[in-house]
Amino acid sequence: MVTQIKFFGVRGSITLAHKDFINYGGNTASLTLRTPENTLIFLDAGSGLHFAQNELKKKAERVFLLLSHTHVDHIIGLGMSEIVRLTNQVGYESKKLKIIGPKNVTKGLTKFYDGERIWPVSYSKDDSTGPNLPDIDYENIIEFDNDFQKIEIDKKTKLILFQGNHPIKDGVIFFRIEITVDSKITSIIYATDNEFDFNHNIKSEFHKYELKYLKFIENCDLLIADAQYTKEDYELHKGFGHSYPEKVLQLAIKANVRNIILTHHHLYNDNEMDIRIKKIQDYLKENNLDLKVAFAKENSELWL
Repeated sequence: MVTQIKFFGVRGSITLAHKDFINYGGNTASLTLRTPENTLIFLDAGSGLHFAQNELKKKAERVFLLLSHTHVDHIIGLGMSEIVRLTNQVGYESKKLKIIGPKNVTKGLTKFYDGERIWPVSYSKDDSTGPNLPDIDYENIIEFDNDFQKIEIDKKTKLILFQGNHPIKDGVIFFRIEITVDSKITSIIYATDNEFDFNHNIKSEFHKYELKYLKFIENCDLLIADAQYTKEDYELHKGFGHSYPEKVLQLAIKANVRNIILTHHHLYNDNEMDIRIKKIQDYLKENNLDLKVAFAKENSELWL
């Protein structure tokens, strides 16, 4: 086992603070992963980041935020978080938050953290403006450039980037995290906010996009993927940039993926989520599919 993954926010679109949503959780996208070289990686910065930031208590050598895109449910937690105020934390006095995200990620964050209509203070390193986001490494933000772009974040950890299909100007980015220990590579993919049956930012036909996607996820040890809707509800939300389990599972089988966690849940309560997982289990059995599938749950964790 080389890394631990923790889930702190698994909802899509809006938060849900109600007793009927406790089992699966109501916070929006936020995960953490710690590498063998003690790099702490935050995946997205939704409302779950408020709880994910507690991972800072175990001192990390370096801290990264991988932003899939800048829709509000993926960045709402950033402004009030400790990860943008690292120098206030014991053991992080000289550290900065390193951000990797889509093209023009800075512009996207600036539009939300505007200091005017949406957020009371601006996305800025200028301390004279008062409370802001001071401890981001602004000079070294890395933006998506091309599919299968490779980025080394420590001696044992490499990222591979891929642009998904979602209705946002500069696209959504998927991250393949590859950790090498004793010549063995463990791969985790975070692929949220993706749609296969409606054309947003992809520049080619659906089947060509699917072929590239299959290459990206091929043989990964764990795929964390968007499956926001049931297949029936997807038909009512086509064009919103999300998917449904059957499509995700069909492609995973083709790519030789065996472990899948489905995330970015719609407004389904706990009972409705339980029904969804039962339907997926029936679907796997009826189609004789050898897959391990689960729905992401807030406050859950696993080792790979």
